[in-house]
Order: sequence, then structure tokens, then C-alpha cells
Amino acid sequence: MRVIAISKMKSGATKEKNAALNAKELVKEWELQKADVIRQAHSRTDQTGSIFMMEVASADDARKKLAALPLVEAGLIEFDVFPYQAYEAYESIFGKIA
Repeated sequence: MRVIAISKMKSGATKEKNAALNAKELVKEWELQKADVIRQAHSRTDQTGSIFMMEVASADDARKKLAALPLVEAGLIEFDVFPYQAYEAYESIFGKIA
């Protein structure tokens, strides 16, 4: 299953607190990327945070893997997880094309 995971800083988190765990966080994220769980990693431009395109067994599996990240364990960030699939609207016109 493919999911998009979007991080956001939790109340009380600061860039300074995050920086203290940043190296550990990046190592864990890299391990997930090497395991082909995180397929793509992007930085948010609207605020501090990440967007991960993930391949997992389920949305709950994604939440479990993300919960093991140091910044999540420390209560500094959280992720919203959105399962997604190929765009279905294209199928609505397939029968109409001659």
C-alpha cells in the first residue's frame, strides 16, 4: 500500500529541540529508505517538516514505523498518514474513447 506521511511539529517543539535529535532521526529515516519503505522524502515549504512517500503493508504499518522515529518518540513531531492509489477518474472516460 502506498501512503503519504506529512509531518508537523507538535506544541512545545522547537527547531532547537529537533536539532538535538536530528542526526539520530536522519539515520532512522535512511534505514527506512534503504529498506524501500520510504520511497521519496521531501521537505515542506509551508513550515518545518517532511513529506514521505511510503510503501507499507497498511496505514497502521506506516504509523508504527513512523512512531519509531526519534523525533516522534520524543513527542516533538507527529505525522498525518494518507493512503493513496492511482487516480480513478481516468477510468470514467475509458469506455467513451473510440
